[in-house]
Amino acid sequence: MTEMLSRHIVQSKIALAFAASGVPIDTARDIAFHITDWRRDLEAMTKIWEQADQLSDDEITELVYTFLVHVPEHVAAAAKLSDCGSVRDIFDVGVCNPDT
Repeated sequence: MTEMLSRHIVQSKIALAFAASGVPIDTARDIAFHITDWRRDLEAMTKIWEQADQLSDDEITELVYTFLVHVPEHVAAAAKLSDCGSVRDIFDVGVCNPDT
């Protein structure tokens, strides 16, 4: 329950901050959702940074794969909704090409 309350508070603060800057409230709420939905993934990545030498290779790859499957779409959606633009392939690895 505490985690849910905390997430609700953080989402509200983010939404209100974006709304205060002129973003329509529904869009601001969507941005807040996309920025907060991957908290567990962030905690997993923090675990790697704090305990990398205590984790097995399998544990590390599982945590990274889970992060990569869930987080990028949320970040891309939040960026688009906040007018930061769409995902670009700045590293030229075929990110924007669904066939690669």
